[in-house]
Amino acid sequence: MFFAMRIEKAFFIKAAILLSIMLFFFAAPAVAFAGDEDNLKLIREYVKQVPPLTAYGKDTKAMVWQRSHEYKLLADGSMLVRTKWLIYSESPLSESWRNWKFPFVGDERVTIDEAKIYDPISFELYAPLSPKKAESGGLSWYEVNVPPLDIPNVLVISYQKEYPGRWNVDDAIPIGLDLPQWKVEIAVSVPHGSSLTWTTPKDRRVSHRLARGVEDTYIWEFINQFPEGINALEEGNDNFLIFSMRSGWLNAIKPLEDWASGLKSIVPEAVGKFIDNNKQSAGTEILQWVGREDLLLQDFKLSDVRRSPEAIPGEGPWTPWERTVLAAHWLSMAGWDVRINWLPFVVPEEDVPGTPKLISRPILEARTPGSSAYRVYDLRSSAIGGATVPDSLWGETLCFYDGNGVQLKQIDRGSVGDHRLRVKWNLELTELGEAKGTLELNLNGGWPYVVFGGQSPFLDLSSSMRVYPTQIVVRWNEGEISERQGGVRIVYPVSGILGIPSDSQMLLRFPMTAFNFLEALGSMDVGSKLKFPFLVEGIVTLRLPQGFEAFSMPSLQSKKDGKIQWEQKIDKKSRGRIVEANWRLLVNETSINEETFLTLRAGFKALQQWNNLAIPIRKK
Repeated sequence: MFFAMRIEKAFFIKAAILLSIMLFFFAAPAVAFAGDEDNLKLIREYVKQVPPLTAYGKDTKAMVWQRSHEYKLLADGSMLVRTKWLIYSESPLSESWRNWKFPFVGDERVTIDEAKIYDPISFELYAPLSPKKAESGGLSWYEVNVPPLDIPNVLVISYQKEYPGRWNVDDAIPIGLDLPQWKVEIAVSVPHGSSLTWTTPKDRRVSHRLARGVEDTYIWEFINQFPEGINALEEGNDNFLIFSMRSGWLNAIKPLEDWASGLKSIVPEAVGKFIDNNKQSAGTEILQWVGREDLLLQDFKLSDVRRSPEAIPGEGPWTPWERTVLAAHWLSMAGWDVRINWLPFVVPEEDVPGTPKLISRPILEARTPGSSAYRVYDLRSSAIGGATVPDSLWGETLCFYDGNGVQLKQIDRGSVGDHRLRVKWNLELTELGEAKGTLELNLNGGWPYVVFGGQSPFLDLSSSMRVYPTQIVVRWNEGEISERQGGVRIVYPVSGILGIPSDSQMLLRFPMTAFNFLEALGSMDVGSKLKFPFLVEGIVTLRLPQGFEAFSMPSLQSKKDGKIQWEQKIDKKSRGRIVEANWRLLVNETSINEETFLTLRAGFKALQQWNNLAIPIRKK
């Protein structure tokens, strides 16, 4: 009877899934795919091999079982790339993993070989997904939309892309993702005897296999990769495998310079009017105008697409790369002295893969008419009034073409005083232990980019910051933002329980914030570098209920000497009616040697006690 019920339940679940997929795609045309048996064989193997999702954290709802990338050079000089994904999930995937886009420009060709959803329990095909062609802003792509499913399923997507006339095999592949990965395999085939230059991810212990034959195939394999957050405090932390049959900075930058030079003929009507009306103010007006959302193709999957001048719409919208390069030309027309710089994902210490894929994005360096000082502009960064350096670029290395070769330069890291992160709690306590007030964040220098990752507006921190105790609620969507000199201030309303009353006494806990990016410093390798020195400080001001006073203040450990310092203290004011707590961590060293690493860890350990710190208060 029970078995019959399970079969009946499974039948209805499967029927519901099929119905949801059909409704999701409505009357999508049928697409013939092959390879079900091969996929099911892989799924059976991974069901046996792969740890459960809980092994990667209690909140993990999906993971990549397999990711494979195969590269080869065809006889006609085309580069062919074959890619396959198997993604297991037990609940709806996030939006970025449900919406797949495969852009192509010029004579590039994209083929979606298969897009299917399988049942990893009965080992059957749930349903195929139908790719569709889309166009927007003069750009074309294929897309596959995955329906939200609340049951175990395996998404299989495989596709290939052909780049005619490339005469090279090159790419930059991110190794770390925001999902766990069981197996990642990258195979790069080049004609026998040809050279290949590569730079491996930040883990320098990565090795490769080489299979020689008519083609020489280089193979990299990564097993059991945990989800990887972005540690924006670490210099050169981008976890990429970058390779090319060519080598040297010139081969990486010169094609980008040639492409950028070809866009000078694109001048929108609005830009022409700015320059004709008032050339003195035209540059500022251009920078404000290009920030309009309707002029930008904002999907990150399309961010680095580079179209030919003929394919770029004169009035927009443009990809982020196109927008930055076009802005450089328009500022030059307004009389500014402008140079395009290029920000690399990594700066290899030795062999440099000669591919434009080494570059993250273009950066502008400009000087207004009559000025002797240049200023750096990152149009992807959130603009902060009065900032001398964009919050995204402190300590970064830029490269530029000087007409003969490529030069590298590092942007100033700044001082501790340039990079202050202050967390300030201002709360009032009731006799029932309830607290109400505000949480104020002040972020200067590079901190806005570290905290918000270039996203605007500066508001929701719930994904990158945890609040203790958990009974305290921060209303992230009600923050009030104001820009200050070189920084930003945000005030959030706060309420919750901090006190545990007992007769005429109360145990009072202190609110504390824990930032993911600070905790990530504890996993940095010896030999790593920080982008900039910094100061992080917390201030808690608690006004006690009428008639209550604090007593028995704890003694807390501090370290007030050296390049890494921390300080923590609790004081009472107004005859014990106000309790004020302070903690601070100062890091005035950017090179992480063994001693620095151990001192940093000791500082973090000392400050972690604030997550559970409490003091007694009493009624007079």
